[in-house]
This record gives sequence, C-alpha cells and structure tokens, in this order.
Amino acid sequence: MQYNTKCLLLILLVLLPFYAPIYAGVKTPHIVNYNKTDYQAGRQNWDVKIDQYGIVYFGNSEGMLYHNHGEWGLAQLPSKAGVRALFIDERLIWVGGKEYGYFSKTKEGEFEFTSIGILEYEQIWNIEVVDNTVIFQTEDKIILYHKLEKATKILTYYEGISAIVKWHEKVWVLLRNGKIGFIEDGQLQIQQTIEVFINQQVRHLFVHQNQIYVPLHTGALYRFDGKVASKVPLSSALHQKSFFTGISYDKNSIGIGTVTDGFIRVDQSGTMTHQAKQQEGLLDNTILSMARDDMGNIWLGLDYGIAKLELQSAFTTLFDGAATYSITDFGGSTFLGTNKGLYKANKFQKFELEEQIKGQIWNTKIIDNELFISHNSGLARYTNKGLEDMSINKGVIDIAHFEGTAFYVASTYDGLMLYAKDLGKLWYVSKPDVYGFSKLYYDQENNCIWGEVKNKDLLKITLNIDATITVTSVKGFKRVFATNNRLIFGNNKQFFSYRNGQFKALDHPLLKTIRKGDIAALAFNEKENYVSFIQDHQLNLLELLSDGSVHSYASLMKPFNTDINKDFEFLDFKGDQLRLATDRGVMTFDVKYQSTFTKEPEPIITSLEIDNERGKYTYPYFNRIELEKGEKDITFHFQIDKLSFDIAQFRYKLLPLEKEWSDWQTGVSSFTKQKLNGGNYTIVLQSKINDGEIREVELNFSIEKYWYETPLLYLPIILIVALLVYFIRKVAKFIYIKKLTAEKEHITQQNAKAVISLKEEQLLKYMEIINHKDTFLMKVQAGLDKMKSNEAKKWSQLIENEVNKEKKDLLFHQLFSEVQQDFIKSITEKYPSLTANDIRILSFIRINLSSKEIAELMHITPRSLDTSRYRLRKKLNLEQGVDLHKFVREF
Repeated sequence: MQYNTKCLLLILLVLLPFYAPIYAGVKTPHIVNYNKTDYQAGRQNWDVKIDQYGIVYFGNSEGMLYHNHGEWGLAQLPSKAGVRALFIDERLIWVGGKEYGYFSKTKEGEFEFTSIGILEYEQIWNIEVVDNTVIFQTEDKIILYHKLEKATKILTYYEGISAIVKWHEKVWVLLRNGKIGFIEDGQLQIQQTIEVFINQQVRHLFVHQNQIYVPLHTGALYRFDGKVASKVPLSSALHQKSFFTGISYDKNSIGIGTVTDGFIRVDQSGTMTHQAKQQEGLLDNTILSMARDDMGNIWLGLDYGIAKLELQSAFTTLFDGAATYSITDFGGSTFLGTNKGLYKANKFQKFELEEQIKGQIWNTKIIDNELFISHNSGLARYTNKGLEDMSINKGVIDIAHFEGTAFYVASTYDGLMLYAKDLGKLWYVSKPDVYGFSKLYYDQENNCIWGEVKNKDLLKITLNIDATITVTSVKGFKRVFATNNRLIFGNNKQFFSYRNGQFKALDHPLLKTIRKGDIAALAFNEKENYVSFIQDHQLNLLELLSDGSVHSYASLMKPFNTDINKDFEFLDFKGDQLRLATDRGVMTFDVKYQSTFTKEPEPIITSLEIDNERGKYTYPYFNRIELEKGEKDITFHFQIDKLSFDIAQFRYKLLPLEKEWSDWQTGVSSFTKQKLNGGNYTIVLQSKINDGEIREVELNFSIEKYWYETPLLYLPIILIVALLVYFIRKVAKFIYIKKLTAEKEHITQQNAKAVISLKEEQLLKYMEIINHKDTFLMKVQAGLDKMKSNEAKKWSQLIENEVNKEKKDLLFHQLFSEVQQDFIKSITEKYPSLTANDIRILSFIRINLSSKEIAELMHITPRSLDTSRYRLRKKLNLEQGVDLHKFVREF
C-alpha cells in the first residue's frame, strides 16, 4: 500500500509540470489613472479614505481632494496647506498636515473647516479615533483631542514616532527606537521593544488577520500579535523592494505599496499575484497611500496622481506589450507568440521576452510533448535546454504532424511543404502546388490534416504510402476549430463534425444560437456550457443556463472588439478562464466569477445643478431638496459604481410630469429638465449593468410656489365662482319666472281668446236669435196694425217696446263689450268722437261680418250702412284707398 502511494506521488510529481495553473504570470489589474489635470489639485496624495457612501477622499498637497462617483472636488484649509492624513468619523472628516481640524458639510453639500491648531515645524502623518478622543500623530508627538470637552493634550517622544494604528479598540504606537505600546488613560503604555524595528523607516501600519503588519522600507514585512513580531515569508520576487504602505485586501491577501515598484498584491503564501507599475500603465511607481472600496477596487494615492486598480473585474490583463497570435501552456509555463518575439512566464512571474528568438512568432503548438515555435525565420522547438532550431530556413506560419509517422506538414511563406523528422531535425520531402498562409489542424480520428486558408475552402491533406501527400478542397466549408480535444467545422451557416468521410451537423444548443456568418475563432469550456467566438470582428460569449435558455455576454465584451487581432484571431478556455489574444497582449475573462457575481450596484444621483441660478446640491447630503420659487432649469448628474469594462445603461422619468420612461441610454451621465414651476417632483432613475438586473433610485425635490400657485389662488377664484354662480342662478331664476309668467300669460291669453271666441260665437247666435225674434215680432205687429182695433193697437205697442232700440243697444253693448272690451276701450280712447252706433258698426266689422249681415243686424238698409261707413272713415281720419275693414281688424 505504501509502495502504491509512493508511486502515485511520483507520477503526480512527474505530471505536475503538464498540469500547470490555468495561466502563469502575475496579473495586471485594469488601471484607471487620474493626473492633476483631471482632478485640478496638487501632485501628491498622501492618504486615502472612503466613506459609507463610496466617496473617496485624498490627503492632497493642496487640501482635501474628493471623488464623488465621477465628480472631483477640492476643499482647502484656511491656511491653504496640504493634507497628509485623514480619518472619517461619522459626518466629520478629521484632517491633518501643518494645520489640523475637521471638515463638516452643509446641507447644500459645501465643506466647512473647523481648525484645532497649526504646527510650525511638523506635519500630521496619521489620525485615529477611539470613542471621543481623536489621536493626531506627528514625527515626535501624539496630540490627544477630546471631542466633547474640546481639550487638547500633547505627548512628546523625542526619539521619534514611526506610525500608529487602531487595533482592538486601542491606538498602538510604534516608536523609532523599536518600542511598541498603546495609548490608555491619556498616556502611552509601552509593552516591549522589538529589535528588528529599531531605527527602521516605517511610515504606515495596518491590521490583517487580527495582527498588526509592519512594512519596512528595506522590503521586509513583519506581523505582530501583541507579544511577538515575526517575519512574513515573501517570494524571492519581492526581496529588497522598498515598502511604504499596506492594507488588508481580504482574508487571504494583502496589498503593498512600494517606493519604486508600484502596487503589489500578495497571497497568504507570500506569493505576488498582482502587480501594477509604470511599465503596465501606472502613472507613478511611488505608492503613498491605499484604500479598498466596496467593489473590490484599490485606490492609490501616488507621488504623482491617483489610480484605481480594478482587482475584482472578471477581466484581467495577463500580458500587455505586444500583439499576440497564440497562447500555449507547456511544462509549467505559459508561452505567447507575439509580433515582438516569444514571451514566457513561469508560475506567478511576469512575462519575459526570450532573447534567443525575436520577431514574428506566428504560432506555438505542442506536438508529441514538444513545443514548436513557428516564426518569420523558420521553425524552432523548445526543450529543457532552451530553443533548438529545426533547420527550416524560410518563414513558417504553422505546422502539423501525422501521428505515428515521421512526416510533418508545414505552412510556410512559400506554401505547403512536407517534411520528415530525423535526428531531431526536419528534412524537406516534397511541395504540393498549394499556396496561401494555412492554419493546420491534425485530425487524429480521421488521420488527416486540415488546412484553413482565409477566404478559401478547407483543405484536406492525407499522407500517401509513397511518402507523398494529397490535398483536396472541401467545397463549402471555410473554418475548422480545435476545442476540447475535437475539431468542429463551419460553413458559415451551421457547425459539423467529420467522421468516416462524412460531415454531420452538430445539435449543441449553444452552436444553434450562433447566427449565420463567418466565424473567425471559436472555443468551448470543458463542460461546454460556455462558448466564445469572434464573428465579424465582434467578440461574444454565450452561456447555457440550467433552464435550457442561452444568455449572451456580447454587451460585456464590446470594449475588446477594437483590440481583436484581426486576421490572427485567437481565443481559448483553460478551466473557467477565457483567454483572448489582442493586438496589445492577452486579456482573460473569468466566466465563473461573472456568472456568480450577483451584486448590482444602485445608480446614484450625484448632484443637481440649477442652471439659471448657479446653484448646486451634491450627494449624499440631501434627502429632499427644497428650492426657492421661480421657474427652474435643472441638470441632474448621475453615476454608477461599475468596473471599466462593464456596460451601464440608464433611463429616467420625472414624476408627476412624465408617466413614460425615457429610452435606455449608454454613455450618458446627466440630463436636463427645463422650465419647472412650483410643485413637488420625484426623479426616478433606473440602471442595469451588462443587461442584468434593473436597479432603481428616487430623489424627491420641490420648488416653492408663488401665491397664485398655492391654495391662496383658490380663494378669489372661489369667490368669483360663487358670485358667478349666484348671478347665474339669479338670472336663471329671473328668466325662469319671466318664462313662467309669459307661459302663464300665454295660457291666459289663449284661454281668453277661447272665451272671447266662444262669446263671439254666442253673441252672433244671440244676435241671430234677437234678429229672428224681432223679424217675427215685426210681422206680428204688421198683422195687428191691419186689425184696426184697440186691443190690436195695444199689442202692437207692446211689440214696439220689445224691439225698442235703447234696450237692444244696451243689451248689445253689454254682450259685445265683454268680447271686444280691449278693442272698444282702445279705439274710443283714440277716437273719442265715435258714437255708440259707430262702435256697434266697428265691432261688427271687427268680428268679420259682411255689410249685408251688419245691415240686417242693425235693421237698416245697405245704403244707410254705406252712409254710416263714410262717416266712420272721416272720424277715423282714413285716407282714400285705406281699407276700413283691414284697419279695424289690425287695430
């Protein structure tokens, strides 16, 4: 059993070099630089602190500089002195240089400084706060300031003070004579003397894994557990580097700022995993201060400028310095074929140029456990002894081997060539009539070599028994991709495998998602739940989710599209790392990190600017903004804490004026709303990163209203409306009453007319009856007169009395006056000379009786009636031609 275990361990040790890390080499995080032109302040930045809102503060040589989510600002001390140290204490920011005190912020977001004191010959280098005591450290003094009592106590140590740090709720002090202790009851309680710290240059202390870490300018790093100081083992790459400052990055690593070598991240084994210095794009190699934000970024205060290192990005710059064509892991190292030569990096080391071979390295490929390097001068192989020339004196693009034979096919500047290997060299055999720079892929299953020439059909190369090769063109197929130890073929429409002389379409769900078109490079990860490809010079990554759906990271990959090495596209997977060769070097993308990274930061409205009043309100010192009355043009500035390669989109709406969202926008950081009047408003801002989860934030603000925009305006309106309603009601009532009266009068008139009509009818009937009776009586009278007797005469007289005119006139007047009373009254008033007889004639005319009927009713002849009519015309002053009947009826 022990023998088997030993054999297994031996096998693992032998194979270990071939199972190297996913990639070798120290990572270079993405670097974002800010020089003094960007932030408009001094060159040096001695301290960095970050508050709970993500605002980054710097102790700058011209004051307190701050970065508020994309916006820079500078708060200066009254003395205009620089700031060397900072401490954020709730809503106060304690600062120190030659002058020391604290900044507080007004509700509008402006900084106000309260000074505690000014030093003549010293500087404040570190600040800590414990309970109500603020501890300021100079070169040889500890200044204790009580916040409540506003009292100051000074402790002086002429031997000099190196640094202070808060640990276990106490402030520990390291003196230059090696003594270390803590402040208690207003005094320094010395615990012990540590010889390795005597007369050493120490600028900063930091706490990591519950111990105090002490970086020395000599390049050594110590940790102190309260009793013993022990040296932290570091890799040889860190020896003799001058350390200036440090921080605890996470439980497994620390960050170190050096004097001449930039930033270094060290893991728990003491190995350097990340480095950023001027060679990789850092502005300056002297790191004066450091701080870590919630996104995992490191902010660096430099001797010249500021930098942000994005250590938590899924993207990492593995190499930056040359256009890269190929990446190959071999023998525990990583090799890069570039336009400047062959680069090599061992585990956790930087890539270094192999001096033996320079120029264009077109490809690096492992064949039979040997690394072949195709370059512009020929072919070489890499062994334990170094590079060995393979005796090909012309440029080689690629090479492939017929396994089990001595024959190799090389793609050279002169086209395809067949070589045979003997005594470690390649010897020319033959040259088929095939030209073009071919990429070559050996197909073990089908024992052939596939040649890919840009814009041409694939070439199938087979080895013949007579040591010649046959090259045939495969119509319609343009590409072949080597991934996961298999070959995939493409015809710009779909993907195939090749077996037994036949192409068979692949039904992988990720491949089916890829749209038609030319694919320049393609690779699967080991589990084949990710596929990355380059199509039309655009990088994409697809993930097969657990529910069978496919997610695209195309938007996340956009920043790299401009860096793709066109015509020499290369990408592959090593574990969960996607490696992309670019025209600048090599970028890696951690797909596992990206897919498990669920934190989506909220957008931030960083400031409001009142454009027409030059007013400004800044985040986060406002919850609700109340603006003075007047029409406003307001510009809203917003931002989101994201990594540089992330794609952020925003949309917004202003309530209650806007119900619909604006369109999603990329690359914007502000918008303006014009002509806002008095009222309460809410800005709703939404963001999403890389088409991920939508996050939302709201900001309420109000503009004071003029009196006519307030309820006071309603009082006169209400009064006016009330008066108007009252007036309308009065008018309506008057109209209604008038209408009702008119209707009543109309009804009365109608009734009167009906009565009059009825009475006229009765009058006519009565007159007819009277006339008939009188006629009868007159006949009887005539008969009696003929009898000549007294009795007859008596009855004749009685009849005469019956038909007496006065009686008849009276009766007529009484009856007719009821029917034509208005007419009779009006005409007698106007024409007072009219007699009763005239009125009677006019009344008969009024009721439309004919002359004959009138004569009969009046017991006169028609001639007598005409005479009476003539007299009437004169009394009525009627001119000749005027119709008497018409005049009477219309009167």
